Amino acid sequence: NSSYTLNDYFLPRGFANLYVSGVGTRDSQGLMTNGDYHQIEAYKNVIDWLNGRCRAFTDHTRKRQVKADWSNGKVATTGISYLGTMSNGLATTGVDGLEVI
Repeated sequence: NSSYTLNDYFLPRGFANLYVSGVGTRDSQGLMTNGDYHQIEAYKNVIDWLNGRCRAFTDHTRKRQVKADWSNGKVATTGISYLGTMSNGLATTGVDGLEVI
C-alpha cells in the first residue's frame, strides 16, 4: 500500500503535505545523522522557506529558485522514530511558523 492515510485526512481539509529528505538522504548532500544540530537546522530552514524567510532551489546549481507562495506559513510536523526526533528538535528552536507537533 503506497498511500499515506494522513494525506487522505488533511488534503480535503485544505492542508498541503510536504515531504522533505533529510541531510544525507536521497539527493541531498552531507552526512545523515539523527537529531543533531545540522539535521534540525535543515528542517528549520524548510519552515523558514515556507514563511518566506529563506530561499530554496530546484537543485544544487542554485539556478532556479522555488517559492512557497502557496503556503500560509503555518506548519505542523508529525512522525515517529526519526521524524518524531526531528519534530521534537524543531520545537526546541522556537522557529516562527511551527504551530503543532
